Amino acid sequence: MKIKPILLNTNDFSGGAARAVQRLHAGLQKVGIDSTLLVQKKSSAVSNTYGPRPGIERFISILRPYIDILPLAFYPSSLKYVWDIGWLPSLQFKRIKSFRPNIVNLHWITRGFIAINDLTRFKLPIVWTLHDSWPFTGGCHVPGECTNYRESCGHCFQLNSKKGSDLSRLIWEHKNRAWNNLKISVVTPSRWLANCAKESSLFRNRQIEVIANSLDLEVFYPEDRLLSRSKLKLPADKTILLFGAVKSLTDKNKGFDIFIKVINRLVHSELKDSFEVAIFGSKPNRTINEIKVPVHDFGLISSDETLRILYSAADVMCIPSRQESFGQTATESMACGTPVACFGGTGLLDIVDHQQSGYLADPYSDDSFCTGIKWLLRAERKKIAFNAIEKVRKEFEVKVIANKYRGLYEKILLSSKIRPE
Repeated sequence: MKIKPILLNTNDFSGGAARAVQRLHAGLQKVGIDSTLLVQKKSSAVSNTYGPRPGIERFISILRPYIDILPLAFYPSSLKYVWDIGWLPSLQFKRIKSFRPNIVNLHWITRGFIAINDLTRFKLPIVWTLHDSWPFTGGCHVPGECTNYRESCGHCFQLNSKKGSDLSRLIWEHKNRAWNNLKISVVTPSRWLANCAKESSLFRNRQIEVIANSLDLEVFYPEDRLLSRSKLKLPADKTILLFGAVKSLTDKNKGFDIFIKVINRLVHSELKDSFEVAIFGSKPNRTINEIKVPVHDFGLISSDETLRILYSAADVMCIPSRQESFGQTATESMACGTPVACFGGTGLLDIVDHQQSGYLADPYSDDSFCTGIKWLLRAERKKIAFNAIEKVRKEFEVKVIANKYRGLYEKILLSSKIRPE
């Protein structure tokens, strides 16, 4: 019997989890595993990737995300964080069965795609690759400093709730009942997220594997810096500091407010008017005007080629995120030979080696972040670039990660008495 996983993710294109699962899917195929990716919203033409079929199925898939979060209407003063419930039963089980998989690999499954109770309906071994904290919280994806998930949630600050028996408690109880006796093999892309999961009341008794997100080095590699700047119409004689992520300007977790403080501090340093800023990942936003140096806003980028050129054009990739489950922009930038300045916490600790492939600033000090940028600009560029590329090649290359998943799938199938060839 062959290893035949089906990967489940809400979509195949938008967001960090989608990019991660798409890369894993491609990597599994490269190492000879017959992988299938099933999504609720399909935007790409990647092989063996399936979404809703035309007609009523596609129409319903568009409505499901809005229906699934209807209970949030009872919390009109919530703080508008990304929040999900997972109560709407899935319609995907016949479709999943038709692909004849022998293992299910869940990824980011919210927005009405796979419900909490649906996990009990799978009659196959389950691997769950976590891309944020939602699987072990009462509904939030990024809990910040809140640690209520270590107990039973409730008093959710993101809901602006003062009650113990609020929606977050109800969802936590729902997950606890549904998954208590369910065998799930949990994977996290970083040691930090693994530790959070181990500290949670829902996952503390489960075996948790750490397998990083992957990157295709045939897609991300260094290009000539001056040629890259010419293609993007960036100045050849200025230092370029790059900032970007999905929803980079609107997702508070990505730290754009910190980035503004850092840049405006650098304006009053010895760098003065010697640098400019490049930004990507969000629609235009007035907050850009708070930056006191010229800004090149590339907006939403859908092309990996454009991203590769942009990373190659930059001097430093700035990632002032408060929490990162992994940090794919870091591996992308490093693969292109551009060092990363970030805070020395959460998932980025697994990617950036301090003063080797980047700089780990003290969380969450903008002064320390400024020091890191200046250190990287003074450092020997060729050495830092070499270290960064080697780190990605050895630890995050797509076939390296795919083979780690192959080993995990084999182990699970053997223990389930389903013998892969």
